[in-house]
Amino acid sequence: MSTTEDPRPDIAARAVDVAPPLGTSELEVALVGCGKLKAKRRSPARDLYIGLPFRLAMRHATDTADDVHILSALHGLLNPFTKVDPYDFSMVQLPPDKHLAWGQRVLYTLRIAYPMQRLRVVFYAGQQYIRPIMKAVTDEDCYWTFVDPLMGLDLFQRIRWFKDNAPGPF
Repeated sequence: MSTTEDPRPDIAARAVDVAPPLGTSELEVALVGCGKLKAKRRSPARDLYIGLPFRLAMRHATDTADDVHILSALHGLLNPFTKVDPYDFSMVQLPPDKHLAWGQRVLYTLRIAYPMQRLRVVFYAGQQYIRPIMKAVTDEDCYWTFVDPLMGLDLFQRIRWFKDNAPGPF
């Protein structure tokens, strides 16, 4: 995926170009958790989050996945090229009774973006983002596999994992 400019910011429009038809190979879609540290001005989502963990995850996802989206507590599923204003909101602030609806919204957006596609969804996010999504999985998502390569790793171990698993020179 290009990290320069996306001529079509709509998630569904972009996905149609990269998604294989059902019955063929899986499309790898990376979901990168947003970060607390943000730029001070409106920016494309991929540039808004400026913390090291996010930047490492985004670089790895962009280098290894077929498509990448960002998980935001406020916005749900973000296209990396969508311009977003800085905000201060996290999953901790989302009332627990809203977590399932948030996860359902993320999955709904993925279903619209990748209709009838086999997906390998790879999480580069914390459990506070992954749990609501996994609880919202339904039979509609039976052609998808979900992978969390960072499961059980603390922040420093995650940073080391990204450095050790960088597809190119770090």
